[in-house]
Amino acid sequence: MNENFDLNTETFGEQQNSRIKSFVYRVPYGFNEKSYNESREIKKISRLSGASFLCLLIFSSILKYILPLLFAVAGFSLEKTREILSDAYVLQFIQILASVSMFIIPFALFFKIGGYKISKIIDFNLPKTKNWFAFILMGISFCAFTNIAVSIAGSIFESFGINYDVDFGEDPTGILGVTLTVLSTAVIPPLVEEFACRGVLLGALRKFGDGFAIMVSAIMFGLIHGNFQQAPFAFLVGLVLGFITVKCGSIWPAILIHAYNNLSSVVFQYAFADVSVNLQSIIYTFYLTICLLLGVVGLIFLKNDKYAFKLSPSDTESGEEQKYKWFFLTEITLFVIFICIYDALKFFKF
Repeated sequence: MNENFDLNTETFGEQQNSRIKSFVYRVPYGFNEKSYNESREIKKISRLSGASFLCLLIFSSILKYILPLLFAVAGFSLEKTREILSDAYVLQFIQILASVSMFIIPFALFFKIGGYKISKIIDFNLPKTKNWFAFILMGISFCAFTNIAVSIAGSIFESFGINYDVDFGEDPTGILGVTLTVLSTAVIPPLVEEFACRGVLLGALRKFGDGFAIMVSAIMFGLIHGNFQQAPFAFLVGLVLGFITVKCGSIWPAILIHAYNNLSSVVFQYAFADVSVNLQSIIYTFYLTICLLLGVVGLIFLKNDKYAFKLSPSDTESGEEQKYKWFFLTEITLFVIFICIYDALKFFKF
């Protein structure tokens, strides 16, 4: 009886030691099981989003080489190909198709491969808060005044003799041209960019803290614009759109704000292009006044909601600094950041 007991005790002890060794092997020194799992998943999301953004950048870069080749195969001369691809209408049409291909396909594909269900990480339902319209009003107001901040930054560059000029191409004219511009600026980008940044990326990271998810998605949103003229505005707007997405529990308010902001730029671009500079200033000042009033109305609606501007505390084991390191220091994300900054630097003209 005692011998059997000793044998069982020894076997039980060996099993326990085996489990302990397995735990030590799986979890490196300085981690516990929860923090180690957090590091692994944050790095995984970083690599998935990095691969998605890298595909976006590669597709954008090689498009200018692939299209002439396709036209050549179709029998067009080099001169005719250049003429077609420099046409403003064709460029807008290409941008529409490219935006859908660059944002939707990579993010949906890579995160699907990574085991994420898009319908689970993106909330396509209607807003869950009754104050959703107030958040939209505030978002519209913020975007309008952020444009001013970016313009001031550009003026500062010029004061130091630095010319930062990004050529966005000519605008097509006529009803067809305006329609294509609205689609390529105010319809498709809000849908696909919000899907990628405030949808997939932010949604996948929210389990590690809303503030962390909002900041990371805003930084990447700013970087992928590839120039310092748009990047600061995109980052600031990304913070607000991320916050509103979290507070409303839906991606649709961010899409609406993004669409409104882009549409307003199209309206100014076409409707007031031929008026004098002084009249443009008066009209723009009037527009800003309206946006300011919309923001005030939004604040009034939210004044009794003591949680309106608070985020839920993070329930992670890991510190904030460590989470940012895990995300931004993966090889592929570092490479994407390098490419974005390199592309942005090319626009400087001293």
